[in-house]
Amino acid sequence: MSIQAVAFNYLILGTDAHAKNYSLLLGRNQQVRLARLYDIASFLPYVDRYKDCRFAMKIGGYYKDIQIQSRHFDKLARTCEFSAQTMRRIVIDMAEQIPDAADRVLRAMSDKGVSHQVVNNLVELLKKRASEKLKRFSASQ
Repeated sequence: MSIQAVAFNYLILGTDAHAKNYSLLLGRNQQVRLARLYDIASFLPYVDRYKDCRFAMKIGGYYKDIQIQSRHFDKLARTCEFSAQTMRRIVIDMAEQIPDAADRVLRAMSDKGVSHQVVNNLVELLKKRASEKLKRFSASQ
């Protein structure tokens, strides 16, 4: 699984990102790569009802969203023999991109006549969470 996938699921509160939702592709010359992400879902619309949000896989030793801090991504990076600084940069860059990406998807759906309050709420929740995580990760650098 890629570090980017972990960061993305953390930022969108993708609590169902089990190992079985990741696939490897075997290419020419036995090259192995991660397949595109699929079965992606955000738990954000349900947070008000279920305060105890847990990820399917640990981040730095913790499952519960409320417990996970930027230092846990540092621990994850060390475990993966990956640069903690690069790990934080990935989370920050992604958190900066999510609001615009969410707005673009909302506009594209609207342009095709697809509209629903749940989607509007999800976009606002994604933007709010991205902003919160951006502040947390930027402050801890």
